[in-house]
Amino acid sequence: MKIGFVAGGLERVTGGNLYDLKLIECLRAAGEQVEVIAAPAAGFDLLVEDALVRRLTRSPVPRVGLVHYLRSRDRGGLFNLFADSAYLNSLDGFIFNSEATARDAGALLSRPKPSVVAFPGADRFAAEVGAEEIEARAKAKGPLRLLFTGNVIRRKGLHVLLDALARAPRGLWSLTVAGALDLEPAYVRAVRKKIAAAGIAGSVVFRGVLDEQELSAAFRDSQVLAVPSLYEPAGMVYLEALGFGLPVIAGTRGGAGEIVTHGREGFLVRPGDSFGLHNYLGIMINNRSLLSRMSLAALERHKSLPTWEANGRLVRDFLALICRDNKPKIRKNG
Repeated sequence: MKIGFVAGGLERVTGGNLYDLKLIECLRAAGEQVEVIAAPAAGFDLLVEDALVRRLTRSPVPRVGLVHYLRSRDRGGLFNLFADSAYLNSLDGFIFNSEATARDAGALLSRPKPSVVAFPGADRFAAEVGAEEIEARAKAKGPLRLLFTGNVIRRKGLHVLLDALARAPRGLWSLTVAGALDLEPAYVRAVRKKIAAAGIAGSVVFRGVLDEQELSAAFRDSQVLAVPSLYEPAGMVYLEALGFGLPVIAGTRGGAGEIVTHGREGFLVRPGDSFGLHNYLGIMINNRSLLSRMSLAALERHKSLPTWEANGRLVRDFLALICRDNKPKIRKNG
């Protein structure tokens, strides 16, 4: 197949862009011709469009939306709702990153269309951590080492995490924040003011964007991944953290519940619930035996998750069906 991949700004570090790049890599490795283009164009067997581009257009070939995230689920408003609906209904099929995203998009469709649910791959890092190392790390004395990794934007819920931590005794925790600080400058300023007002600046470190080697080291050195997003369609970082044996604190809204079982590999908190989050952090701080069990459960859960290669095969087969004008049923790889 000759595939036109419609995307923009893939050089910026985001989970959605990483998904796009990994999928392109897998399709090319399987022998497909994939050209990244800025807008729908002729000369292809089909088009795969990152739905965040959200362009209404006519095309002589099938258009398949790669739907990571719907603006209307995050920002709300009638404009985003109508824009998402109009765009989704203009497409011929869909690749979804989670069952939650598939449900959200399905509610905006006037009729069902062919689709596939292809979870992000969980094997970007070759973590190679064993049970003995994980148990020793979980039970190590000292402050609970928390990692927040993701672009510092309101949707990711860093302010909720900080509110929860501000209620915990000083010296019992430390937080590393890894992610871009330039996407929502006003939000970043508000977060820094919150840290200063709470008197916890000595316990919070901002490291900015990390490369893969640095991020891998941050995962390995941490004891808990805490990204309590207000809405997270899939959460690639959750998948990756499990591979390092890190229990995950995530939000209930979106697809995190398809990855993390509450109370087993981590905790799920309602959007904005800093009081509930404070309680879960207290459990992890005070019960290192439980933290150890959760860490081992995280590693075990990771073993059952799909790889990028499996993701690529699933999507490739689906695109071939679209090209042949079949109507495949919804399938998933995790």
